[in-house]
Order: sequence, then C-alpha cells, then structure tokens
Amino acid sequence: MNIKISVLKMFIAVVEAGNIHDAAEKVGRSASAVSTALKLLEEEVGGTLFETDRKNQLTPLGQYLYDTSLIQVGGYEKALLNVQAFAKGHLGQVQVASIPSVATSLMPKALKEFKKEYPHVDIELWDMDTATIARWVEQGKLDFGIGGIPNNPKVEFDPIYDDELVLVFPKSFPINIPDDSIDIRSLFSFPCITNGIIATSTDEMLQEFHNASRMNVHNTSSILALVAAGVGLTVLPRLSVAMDIPGIDICKVNLTENTRPVGLITNPTRPATPVSDLFLTHFKNQTQSKT
Repeated sequence: MNIKISVLKMFIAVVEAGNIHDAAEKVGRSASAVSTALKLLEEEVGGTLFETDRKNQLTPLGQYLYDTSLIQVGGYEKALLNVQAFAKGHLGQVQVASIPSVATSLMPKALKEFKKEYPHVDIELWDMDTATIARWVEQGKLDFGIGGIPNNPKVEFDPIYDDELVLVFPKSFPINIPDDSIDIRSLFSFPCITNGIIATSTDEMLQEFHNASRMNVHNTSSILALVAAGVGLTVLPRLSVAMDIPGIDICKVNLTENTRPVGLITNPTRPATPVSDLFLTHFKNQTQSKT
C-alpha cells in the first residue's frame, strides 16, 4: 500500500467539509483532482469510504481511515515542524562541560536565559577539569567545553575572557594584606594547598608555591571547604570564589602570569549541531557582557 500524505489530507478535507467542492478549495486543488484522488484511495484501501456520492456520510471503513489519517497526518506535520525547529537550533540536545568556576558563576544565568527562550532544548551539563573536558570533546562525548587552554592538539581553543588569579585564604590566618597585591613568597610559612591550575602554570612563583605545598586537592569545592575550615591557603581564579563564602577572604597576588585564559574547547572534526551552535553563541554573548 502506497498512500501519499497529500491524498490523506484531501480525504480529511472532504470529510470535514462534507463535499468535494469546498474541500478542493481548502487544499488548493481542483474538484476533479480531489474526486480522482478519492477513487484511487478507495481502490488502494479496498473498500468504499462514503455511504453516498454526496460525501457527507462515512462508511465504517471510512471512519476508521479518517481517525487513522488524523493521527498520521498530525504526526507527519509535527515531524516536519520538529525538523525545522532542529535546523534552527530550537530543538535537540546540548552536551557541554565546564570548569567549576564557570559552572558556578556564569553558567546558571546563561542557562536560565537560554531555557527561557528555548524551553524544548535538552541540556546535559558536567563540571570537570580542563584536561578531562578536552579529552571528552576529542572523543565526541561533548558538543563543546568551556575551560582553560588544553594541552591537547586534537581540540581547538577559542578564548573568551581572562580570569584573574587571586589568593584565597582563611580569615583566621593573620595575613597582612598590602594595598596593591601580596608577594606569594611571603606566604610559605602558612600551609599551602596546590591544585591543577597552580601545578600546570608556567609562572615561576606559582611553581614555588606548588613545591612548597604539602597538600594537592583536585576539586574546587573541596579546596574552598578546606580553606574555610582553616586548613590552608591557595590560589584560584576569581570566578571560583565569586560568591561570598563564610570564613574565606581573597586578595590580589603578585604574579608574572596573574590571569587564566578561559574559552571554548571544540573538536574541529565534529561539526556543531544547530542547537549546540545556538547555545554556544548564546553563552559567548552572555559571558562577554559580564566580563
């Protein structure tokens, strides 16, 4: 059986109009074309669809075909609308990961505004370190990532902004804060907590800080909890401590490289879907207006 959607639409129009003439006007075809289509449709389904030639009373077969046609035509039209919505980026799924500082400070507002405008888009969000983000992007597990400069030649990095590095320390520590910025070497008498940002930095003073540390913590939330508890001090991007956290203070630190570039991590061999491209553009616009 090979029945075209256009024929089902003509059949539905005849049923709802009660006659061929009005139905033909509704579907933009001639009355003879609609009449011919109905005859071919009856031959195809193997039975009469109307009780009389007036086309105002359905047979049981006609009623069953009408009910089925409404479902099929409705599903077909919805599918086409979904395809159009997908092409515009209004439908689909975005899989993205970001470093914790972005996940807790910039991402919430960006997601809220995006979902308000595109409520039918599904979003999966992870927070992780830059190296893992780059690996997942390379493997195709993510549409794109937001992190620092990755040490991975198979992905591309597009910088968005520079996040200032700051000293993060417990308020209970008797640290004398100068007016401009503090010399990191004056802090080595305090317990130091290193992290991935410090360990991978090429800044000479941060490398000294890393070597002086006796604790290496990989999760930002854990680091902040330890600092708040008075366990030690560390250096983090300012956005990591954008919110006021009890027991924690921050100040500028004197470094040769006192900022961390943050940007988009993408796979050049994997074209972006319309919806991920839309969200990516939205995030960049939101972020650049804030930083």
